[in-house]
Amino acid sequence: MTRGERATGVDGLRGRAVLSMGGGVAIGAAAVAALLIVGRWLVTGVAMGVDTAILAGIRRADAGGRWLGVVTDVTALGSGPVLTLLVAIVAGWLLARRHWRDAILLAGASASAGQAVNIVKAIVARARPEVVPHWILVGNYSYPSAHSADSAAVASLVALLAMRAQPPGAGRTYVAVAAVLLVGLIGFSRVYLAVHWPTDVLAGWSFGTVWALGWWRALGARE
Repeated sequence: MTRGERATGVDGLRGRAVLSMGGGVAIGAAAVAALLIVGRWLVTGVAMGVDTAILAGIRRADAGGRWLGVVTDVTALGSGPVLTLLVAIVAGWLLARRHWRDAILLAGASASAGQAVNIVKAIVARARPEVVPHWILVGNYSYPSAHSADSAAVASLVALLAMRAQPPGAGRTYVAVAAVLLVGLIGFSRVYLAVHWPTDVLAGWSFGTVWALGWWRALGARE
């Protein structure tokens, strides 16, 4: 290969990297815009009937709180301190193996997802549900569910990193299914505890997943 061919190859790689990063930024911006648009639509009460019916139905199904202890433990898995600890552990392991870009990907995506959710919460300002009494103390606004969004972003990226290191087959399937189940349980726990409308959780799942994919396109995916 001549020097000119090598230079052309390097320029091509740089060009693809720039395109990937631009695509990732576009995905993230679209995710935030969609979250805001849907949020403003939901505060009009368009989905109130469905949200209310689901919350009331879940409370009727377990009015005595038989599963309250278990669900409270599950919801803690999506809390800021637990997710931060998980990100720190995984990012530390990546740094120890000199996977600098992957560590930046995970830490940057998780931190920025949380900030984006907080900004949207303040703008949309959707009140917490009062259909049935809350089973835990909460503050701030309801939309979107930070537990759902943050856990979806972190779990998606950890799963993508783990799957990339696995050969195609059962290992990748297991990682993907485990991530989906964990995020699903965390989101459901917020509705069970009556601290979020179901649409808050659905929006959080969607945003967190798309946000993770945007960062993955920008920094994580490899040719």
